[in-house]
This record gives sequence, structure tokens and C-alpha cells, in this order.
Amino acid sequence: MNIMTPLQLAYVGGNCAVAQELEEWGGDFALTPFHLAAARNNVLAVRKFIAGKTDTDCLGEMGYVGVNRRTPLHCATISGATEAVDVLLEGGADPNFQDVRGRSPLHWAAKLNKLEVVRSLLRANADPNLADGEFMTPLMCAASALDASRELVSELTTVGGDIGYQLPTTGDTALHVAVREENEASALAVLASGGDLMRMNNEGLRPLDCTASTRLLFELKRAAGQRDVMISYTHSHLGFARKLRQSLEEANVTTWLDLMDPSGIGGGAVWREEIARGITNASVVLCILTEDYASSEWCLKELALAKQVGTPILAVSTEGAIVDENLQVYLYTRQIVPFEPSIVGLRRDGGRVEYDYDESRYWWSQFHLLLDGVRDEVEKRRYFTEQKNVASSRNLDLDGGGADRGAGSSSPGTILQTLGDARLSPVSSSWDPASSYIPSDLQEGQFIFLSNGDKHIPFAQKLTSQLQEAGIACYSGHNINGQDFNTRIQIAQETILRCSCFVVLVSRQTMGSELVRDQLAFAEDKGRPIFPIVLNDLNPG
Repeated sequence: MNIMTPLQLAYVGGNCAVAQELEEWGGDFALTPFHLAAARNNVLAVRKFIAGKTDTDCLGEMGYVGVNRRTPLHCATISGATEAVDVLLEGGADPNFQDVRGRSPLHWAAKLNKLEVVRSLLRANADPNLADGEFMTPLMCAASALDASRELVSELTTVGGDIGYQLPTTGDTALHVAVREENEASALAVLASGGDLMRMNNEGLRPLDCTASTRLLFELKRAAGQRDVMISYTHSHLGFARKLRQSLEEANVTTWLDLMDPSGIGGGAVWREEIARGITNASVVLCILTEDYASSEWCLKELALAKQVGTPILAVSTEGAIVDENLQVYLYTRQIVPFEPSIVGLRRDGGRVEYDYDESRYWWSQFHLLLDGVRDEVEKRRYFTEQKNVASSRNLDLDGGGADRGAGSSSPGTILQTLGDARLSPVSSSWDPASSYIPSDLQEGQFIFLSNGDKHIPFAQKLTSQLQEAGIACYSGHNINGQDFNTRIQIAQETILRCSCFVVLVSRQTMGSELVRDQLAFAEDKGRPIFPIVLNDLNPG
């Protein structure tokens, strides 16, 4: 029987290159018969060594110490020799002995997904929070493995393993590590045991920001109950809503569909917190525009809340429904993806409406148009959140600071604070708050509408003054007590319909304003001539 290891044979044969490679992969020149017996799960031999008073934590023999400084317990653990592990622990082996990398047997058991060995070590009081030379805990090692089981991670956290522990060098948690390595099973196992998707590392990055894999992001969000898309629909069209949800999820877009039928809910009904959270936390609200949609008070409430909190709204149409005055506050025809070309038949069953589809056209034409828009909004939300967190971690102001930003400041696709009360009035040096809501002293088509979202006020005043000196009337809006955000939108829309052209100040600040984006979209939808004035990042005055 050849009792020499491959590493020993390499050294004896003078093959230094092979020996070096074997050492890097864990080969140990000082491997003793005790180590070998433990690694091979030879329980009888292990008992003999212990009975013979051999040091259970020996690191070599004849004065040699192994290059990795591993004990027989390390070897048994790495091999998954559970019986040998139990015998060694009964014989007094130290479960917290650290090798040259600072790793205890528990580190290796977690790294190699040896569940039964982990249980044995924990029963022997192995420390679940012991850090190795790279500050990695056993939980971190499990997260870096390819297929850590939920049971293994649960065993570690049950005895006090810190799921929220962060590396002092990077601030990464176990979930950051698993996601960055794109270890889906390990990431889901950590998440199931309390890993926090929102915890930021030293760079301000969440685990969600550490991968570009849409599939992994989808599985993590679904497991955590996070949804990118909230579908707003009438329950008469539940069949189409379910089909749309399935299509989006097959494209790795997490989607929430409320299945509770709201029929009979009146205007005084209590707003369900679940729906409010879904709309607020979603990257986009997807409206299924059907004939009965505008008559649903519940659906209009959903759109109103989305508008209020700044969640972007996309829409699909299935029955050629008209965007009436109730919907114009929230939707524009240019934002609607028509699914009518993919619908070849319609059936009514009581209060339900079912469609027959041209599946090829549904998938490769209409749905892909929608998917592009949805993914844009999801990525915009993710990117903004990442940039905001990174800036926050560095104590920087993402927008460059300045008194110009106030309650109306917002982020791309997300309003951070509901815009204050407002009404339309002339932009002039005096700005009379008592002026009428809609300019009544101007003839239709004889003035321009200036959109600045309450930003760059000195510049807007100067521009207005110069236009008025040239005989051109100019109107815009500003915050005045007594009017809410929706009222301000409605007044602006009525005025834009009467103006001769639409002038918009384009800058980093105005493009972050929900009010400017809404006015610009409405002007484009109604075919008004649009003249942009581009400003740099300085505060012009």
C-alpha cells in the first residue's frame, strides 16, 4: 500500500511545479497518518490515535508543521467525514482551531456545504462568528459557496451567527458576497435566513446593485416580496391581466397583481395599505386601459397615488378606449402600447371579458414594445437608487446642492416629496398670488407657456421680462398655498391647450422635476410647438 500523498511523491520526485500547485490546492507535506485516518473517515484508526495520547490538534510530526497548519479535525471536516469529526470532538479536538488562513473547521464545513459536519461542530460549541484572516465568518464562507443549503445557513443563524455582519474592509454582508459571486442558491439561502437586500456596503451599494444577472435579480426580488411592476386593471379583464403578469415574469420582471375584487367599494372606502405599498415601492405602474377602466373609482385612485408618489405610469390598451378628461391627468396617448393588433377575438362571460390572441404578434410585436419601456423604468429606478446611496455614503449631495431645490425636488422617475400647493400666475417680478387660476386676460394662442418646475427662478424672471419687453406674453406656474398637486397639473394642462407654444428650461434640476416632465409630456401629446432652453449645471441668475 502506497502511504505517500501526491504532494509527497511530487517532492520526492523533484517535481517542484506540481508540488507548488498541490500546496495551493490544500496539499500538506506534513500530513500524518492521524490526518490521513481522519480524512478517510477511518474511525477505528482515529480512536487508536486518541487512545495512544496523540495530540488531537497535531499539525505534523518529527518537528514539521504543515504548510496549512491544519489539524486532523480540519481534514475530517474537508472530507465530510462526519463520524471521524464526532470522534475527534469527543476526544477533545478544538472546533475553533484556525489554520494558516485563519479558518476553523466550521469555516471549511460551511464553505463546502457539509451540513452534518456543521451540526456536529456547532454542538461542540464552534464559534459561528469567528473571523478568518480575511475577516470572513463561516456565514460568509457559506455565501461564497456555489450551493449553500438553506438548512446550513439556518443552522448557523440559529446558534447566533450574525446574518448582518459586514466585512470591515468593504462593508459587504453575506448577501453581497453571494450576489456578487452570482451564487443563486446561496443568495436565496442567506435571504431566507434574514439577509437584507437593502443593506448598503461602504460604497453605498445594495446586494441588488452587485450583479447584472436579470434572472438572479428576479429570484431575489420575488423571494423578498419586492415587485418591479404593479398592474392596475378592472377585474372584468382578469384573464388578460394574468397573461400579462405571466409574460413579464417569464421575462424576469417581478410583477404584482391584486386579485381582490374591489366591486362595491365606494369613495369613502379605506385605502388598502397593501396596494399603497405596492404602488409606492414599484418601479412602474402598468395600467390596462379598457372600456370600463375610467369608470372604476378604484383604478383612478391607484393612478392618483402613483402620480402623487412619483411612480411612473405606463399603459396598454386592448379595446381602443379613449383617454378622456379623467385619465388625461395621468396618461398620454404616446405612452400607451396598443395590444389590439394581437387580439383576434373577444368573448363575454357574465361580467368577465376573455380574448383570443395571435400569439406570434402578441409576443414579438406588442409585448416586446411594452417590455422595453418597463425595463427602462426598472433600470432607471435601480440606477437612481444606486447613485443616491453611493452619494449618501460619501456624504455628497447628488444634485450639487443649492437653495433652488426645495419641496418640489425629485429624482428621475421618482418624486421624493409631493410637490406643494400651486396655481398658475404670470411670471414677473411681483408674482401676484391673487391672480386667477387660468390667465383670463390673454387671448387663446397669444402667449407662451414657460415650464421650469419652480427651478432657476431668477433666470425665469429675467427671461419673462425680456419677452414681455418684446411684446410677448409669458405664463408659468409657482407654488401658492391652497392648491394640491393634481389641481396644479389640471390648471397647467388647460393653459397649455390655450398657449401658442411651450418653452421648457432643460437642466439637471428641471429634468428631475415631476411637474416639468408631466407638462412636457402633455404638450408633446397635444402637438404644441416645443422650444427647449438648455442650461448648464450652474445656477444662472
